[in-house]
Amino acid sequence: MLCAALWLLAAETAILLPPRVSAVKWAHGRAAALAGTPAEPEWILWADSGLELRRIRVRTAVADVRALEVADFALDAGGTVHAVLYADLPLGRSARLLCHYPEQGEPDCEDLGELRCRLLAAAAPDSLWCLSTAPGGPALRRVSIPREGPRLWLPAEIEGPQPPTAGAGWLAAPQRDRAWLFVAQRTRLYGVDLRSGAVNTIPIPVTPGRHSLPGFAAHGTRLLALFPLDAAGTVERLDAPYGLFELTGRGWQRVAAGRSWMRGAAPAGMEERAVWIWNRAARRLERVELPEQPGP
Repeated sequence: MLCAALWLLAAETAILLPPRVSAVKWAHGRAAALAGTPAEPEWILWADSGLELRRIRVRTAVADVRALEVADFALDAGGTVHAVLYADLPLGRSARLLCHYPEQGEPDCEDLGELRCRLLAAAAPDSLWCLSTAPGGPALRRVSIPREGPRLWLPAEIEGPQPPTAGAGWLAAPQRDRAWLFVAQRTRLYGVDLRSGAVNTIPIPVTPGRHSLPGFAAHGTRLLALFPLDAAGTVERLDAPYGLFELTGRGWQRVAAGRSWMRGAAPAGMEERAVWIWNRAARRLERVELPEQPGP
């Protein structure tokens, strides 16, 4: 038992997070937290060692903006932070912008016009996707070069009365031909084939109506989730424990069985043999070692 505990301590790396963090993501060897105030939001980026790499003021990409909101953001393999911003401009104008903050050079933005991007996912510098809503229904749209990329229509139920945003959904594209989408208000997880547009629903062990807060992370062909460990009761307790599960050929299987997190924790991202968990209660980003990927 002592040896197992020592191994766990040695295997875990944690990054301490500042106050007022509203979102955390891990991708391509970097962690990024959206922090600051509503008037002056900023991203803070760290290496996996916990070394702070840089800080990015969101406003540096937009001049003369009265107010702005970060709808969602994603990190690509080249080190660029991409973000969908809702901006209030002078003279009562507003805009939906797709902005890019590279490691080198100046940030830039493009006006999305009528394209209502709500969730963003990046697998590589040339593979940037957004979940958009439009009069024709919800769609996954490639918004990187070439600018007019493919559009994949999704089931109308995904949109619902309140379209999913970063606070109520999750989008990831861990492979060039595969995306995952979770819609919290529907308590449903979808897999999307980025070549054909085929959509399939993935069953999850969460009871609709309990106000659970499941979270997901994907890397390559692996998909992990935080699910509540106690399914009893009609409404979930605020301190309900959550455990880590992996989707296998036999369904969802518990991994890192000795660990649990309080309700509100969320997977920030994955690498090949580890998942990074945003522990809100402890204000930490924790690296958890994973076993080898189970067979089919």
